Amino acid sequence: MPANIRLSGTAIRLFCAAGFLLLFSPLRGQSLEQSTIDRLSSRSETLTKRGMLVLGGWATGNIVSGAILAPASTGSRKHFYNMNMFWNGINLGIAGWGYFQSGRSPRPMNRGEAIKAQFNTEKTLLFNAGLDVAYVMGGLYLIERSNSSSGYAEELRGYGNSVVLQGAFLFVFDLALHWAHTRNHFLLEELLAGVRISERGIGLRISL
Repeated sequence: MPANIRLSGTAIRLFCAAGFLLLFSPLRGQSLEQSTIDRLSSRSETLTKRGMLVLGGWATGNIVSGAILAPASTGSRKHFYNMNMFWNGINLGIAGWGYFQSGRSPRPMNRGEAIKAQFNTEKTLLFNAGLDVAYVMGGLYLIERSNSSSGYAEELRGYGNSVVLQGAFLFVFDLALHWAHTRNHFLLEELLAGVRISERGIGLRISL
């Protein structure tokens, strides 16, 4: 009889331990998942802030240098500095808006939203890089047109040189920021590790 009691007690303890694991393991998995989402969001926000500071610094430098050098310049150089100021006035506005937006408290995201936000950021930066190439080509076109223009050669050459410079900078900037964001992929792998894809659809895998 005592042996039976001891056996029953052991069985009860094992049953309680199994119930504890079944109850709290999913909660622990959710906590780890949310921690990964928060880390991904924080790293993305930090990268965006740093990127906007770089863009704002470039814009400020161009505006200040243009304001100093344009009045003392003539011909195509004067138009070059004027276009630099105009272009980077827009850049400065974008940088300020982007920095402000990245500093706002983000709303809580689930796994799917976090993954989607990461890939949307990367796609946007690649799209911007494509636009930057178009800017450079447009600037080269203006320079070429200046060779055959009699009345606006200086303006076209100055504007073209400026657009080529600004487009080239933005191309490098967007690709560098895209590369920096791809370094968050190790966090995406952690999130995707809990997703199981089969012929029946997509499901979650919870490790006990």
